[in-house]
This record gives sequence, C-alpha cells and structure tokens, in this order.
Amino acid sequence: MGITRKRLHYSSEYELEQWDKVIDLIHKVGLDNAEAALSEEGQEVKEGTTMKEERKDKMVLTHKGRQSITSLDQAIEFFEIDTENWDIVNWVANSWDVTSVKNGLQTNYQVKVWLKRKVANEADIKADILSSIEPIEIKANTSPAIHKTRKYAVELMVTDLHLGKVGFDPVTLSLNWSVDQCRQAYQDCINYTLSKLDLSEIDHFILPTGNDFYNINSDTNDTKAGTPQLTGQFFQQLFKIGRLMIQSCLEGLYPIAPVHAYFVPGNHDHDAVFGLGDSIDCKFEQIDDVHVYNRPILRQYHRWENEILIGYHHGHQIKQKNWMQTMMVDRPEDYAAVRQRFMRFGHYHKNQKKRILDYTIKDEEYGVEIEICPSLSPVDVWHYNNLFIGNNRRSKSFVYERGKGLVSEIYYNLR
Repeated sequence: MGITRKRLHYSSEYELEQWDKVIDLIHKVGLDNAEAALSEEGQEVKEGTTMKEERKDKMVLTHKGRQSITSLDQAIEFFEIDTENWDIVNWVANSWDVTSVKNGLQTNYQVKVWLKRKVANEADIKADILSSIEPIEIKANTSPAIHKTRKYAVELMVTDLHLGKVGFDPVTLSLNWSVDQCRQAYQDCINYTLSKLDLSEIDHFILPTGNDFYNINSDTNDTKAGTPQLTGQFFQQLFKIGRLMIQSCLEGLYPIAPVHAYFVPGNHDHDAVFGLGDSIDCKFEQIDDVHVYNRPILRQYHRWENEILIGYHHGHQIKQKNWMQTMMVDRPEDYAAVRQRFMRFGHYHKNQKKRILDYTIKDEEYGVEIEICPSLSPVDVWHYNNLFIGNNRRSKSFVYERGKGLVSEIYYNLR
C-alpha cells in the first residue's frame, strides 16, 4: 500500500517539505527501516570529535567522525602517537551506517587507543650511558712484535680523580668537575702521554687505578669512613660510567702493548674500587694482554724483570716515616732482586717527594724512592674551607727503560 502526502495533514510549507522527505525515505528503505533510521538520526556524528584522557603514565585517545580509521597504523598516524615513549596496550575500531532524512545513508567511524608510558629498563640506561661516553681513540703501531725486546715500561699514574665530586672555581664560583669534564680530563691525559712516546718501543703499560677514582664509596653518598660528600650523580650510574672509562682506556692500550692494571683502594672509594676491579677482571678475563690485580688489601706491587719494583698505596693509613720499610717487609725477595725501587702514593693531591732521613737532603732510604703524586681534580667546598687550596691540577706518568731504570717523567697539566 503506497503512502502519499495527500493522506497527511500539514499546516505549513516547512512541514510539507519534512513530510515529503519522510515519505521518500519510507519508499526507499521500507516502513520498518525508516523508523529505525529516524530514531538513529540523533546519533549522527556531524563534525567529528577527538578526546584525550591522560593520567600519570596512562592515556586514552578517542575519535568519532567521518574519518575512516580501520587499522592500528592509521590510528597511530592520526593521533600522532610517539611509539618511542608510549606502549599500545589495546585498541578498537568500529563503524556504523546512519541514514538521515537530510543526508541519506552515511558511515560514522570510531577508534579508541589505550596507551601506557614506557619505563626505561636497565638495558636502555646502559645504552644511554654508552652513547654519552666517547671511546679513547689511539692511533697506534699495532704491528706484531716481540714485547721482551722493546725498551720501555710506561706507568700511567692518574690518581685522586674523584669521579662524581662537585668541584668549583673559587674565583668565578662556577662548577668545574662534572662527570663529563672528569671523563674528558682522564681521556686527554692518557692520549697526551701516549703522544709523547714511541709506541712501537713500549714493552708494557702499568695502570694503577683506584686511589680515590670515585668520590663516594656507595649509594649513601659518603666515603668509606662515612664522611658525607656532595655528589652530582647516583652512585649506580657513577659506578657504570667509571667502569666504562677504564674499559675504554684498556681497549685502547692493550693493542699497543700488554697492560698491568692495579686496583688500589682509597679512603673515599675502598669498596667501590674492589667492585670496579672485579668488573674489569670479568670483562678482560679472555684477553691475554690485560692483567688485572685486584686484591682486597691496601698495597700492590709491580715488578719488571730485574729492572724495577713499584709499590702502590693510597697513603691514608700508614705513617709517612714507615712508607719505605713496608716494601722490604712485603716483598723481600723482589726488593733484593731489582735495581730500582719506588713507592707511589696519592691522597694529598700534590706532587711531593718525601725526605725521610733528615727531611732536607735525601729523597730515598735503603734504595726506595718515595713520591706523592698530584691530582687532576679541583678544589671542593671541604678542601677550600680547610685551606687545602692552590695545588696544581696535573697528572704524572713515568717512563722506565730496560737496563737504565727511570728515565723520564711526563706531566699533563690542566689550566
């Protein structure tokens, strides 16, 4: 049975127009479908809406409109989702057809995406640290050679670096010992020393490490004795940065000549240095030309054939007048076998040879030469307040020649 407007009553031209549209719709889709279409007309999405709900580490994105979004890739592009910082937990997309009197049959789309902010894991942190640390680049003569025929042993004595220390310039009051500045100074010192040497003639390197390499001993931000320290980095990250510094240094040195790395506990970093030495030992345990000495005692010794014997101690737990006798007691056979003997100390952040016998003339006693080695690190608040100021910021390396002993010293100065 047809429906025509003759059977309808209306009171205005506008109503007539509307009824005409209704009648046309009924003719097109049928009476039952026309009723459903008219009831859904209010659900028609006309302009399109986008909503964002964000709470701490979660976010929900929603869009309704004419935009056809039917895949996750389209949703990511539409919402401009940063997938490096957000994980997609879930998403849905749907559509429905709406038939209206005004516009006829049209399709609406809806998409909803649930997001969770990514949390940096240990691997990400490690990758960030690695990317921020430049390797020590050394141009070396790595052609095969028999090391025992080479002339020189080189001792790279970088002591009291105090990685993590907050140093400052007392004149300008500017901070001047960030982690990056400390790392750069260490790298520059090693490279400068190598630039002064004939690398093809080096028998081996000696790398004393520790001696307050770190400014703090643990995540309590204090020294081994519990003295609080102002620091600019979490201990765990500081430890990794230090490990990567030593690792990078060794990777640059051992292709030139074998390296003997001694880990010497300081009064600031006693336990941290042992952990550092153990990490380095694990890293290079398969490398024949890297020799790691990491004993849980305060003194270490290096002997080169019958040429030299060098002892290392930070200098904070034995009286200076007893420094020379320690070598005789610790290593009597080595002491008797070599031509020259040296004891190297840090701790005092200055270059000093101790005059033991009469304090004015002799620099050695019983054939043992004592030397306190300088530091690259600047003054901090504690040292400034206690008048430990004005020391030259520098490091010193020693060169020993086969058959002649100590032949030269190389200073690296920071200005």
